[in-house]
Amino acid sequence: MDVAIIAEQQDEQLKKLQAAFKEKSLTAEFIEVGSLGIFVEKNVSMIYHESRPFSEYDSVFIDLPLEFTLFAEPFLSELVDAGIYCPMKPNSFYVLSNKPFLYSTLSMKKVKITKTDILADKETVDSSLEDFAYPLIVKTFLGLKKTNSVLIESERSLRSFIKSISVSFDAITIQEYIEGDVDQSIVIGDDVYTIKRKWVEKELAHSKKPLNTKLADHDKETAIKAVRVAGLDIGVVKMIQGKVIGVRKKLDLDLFSDALSINMYHKIAVHYAEKVHGGKV
Repeated sequence: MDVAIIAEQQDEQLKKLQAAFKEKSLTAEFIEVGSLGIFVEKNVSMIYHESRPFSEYDSVFIDLPLEFTLFAEPFLSELVDAGIYCPMKPNSFYVLSNKPFLYSTLSMKKVKITKTDILADKETVDSSLEDFAYPLIVKTFLGLKKTNSVLIESERSLRSFIKSISVSFDAITIQEYIEGDVDQSIVIGDDVYTIKRKWVEKELAHSKKPLNTKLADHDKETAIKAVRVAGLDIGVVKMIQGKVIGVRKKLDLDLFSDALSINMYHKIAVHYAEKVHGGKV
């Protein structure tokens, strides 16, 4: 079994992951993303790799920033057509790179999230406020970038903030504000591993120290569903009071490994072995 690890450069996390694949008797090769392309001839497309035919790989691990969406999406579609396993599915980059779209998609698929309203312009804010109580969080987005994130405690503050927006934006989100411990889970297939950051009232912030914890079964189901809706088999979910506040593909494997005393690199290697060869390698 050959695994292609694709990234801009090979950092320490990817080296550890490559070693974990090797321990499971999986051959893992790092590929710099600049050496890849999609070749199209006579309406037939295929992945081009300058060193070897890409069809020789059984699976792929992608570690690219969301700025690579325009390359990643057709690449993911090519992987599906070629029967090459990847824990990121087509449209996952699109969904994750657009936070308002992510919130909308999660809500549409009945994933429990913080109450959120997505607006196209600031003139419609008043009508949206009927469903919210203060304090609330207002964010503005331009393309892939979040341009503002403000805690609003009164109608007067909200009107002042809305009036102050002078630059263009693509969307505004209004979200309920929830205080409480944040549960951060890494989902690997159907397994969920969770750390907790306690809410420190006097600092009005979450502790930087991660604690080992476990989610209730219904919260595990929410975490798994959230990453699936985002198009992932492996991903990270943040939740407060059982409500999803974020989903991302970036994996903090050392953070989880150290906090939980579990080798997350090994867990991912096992997942790949099971997905591609039923665990038999």
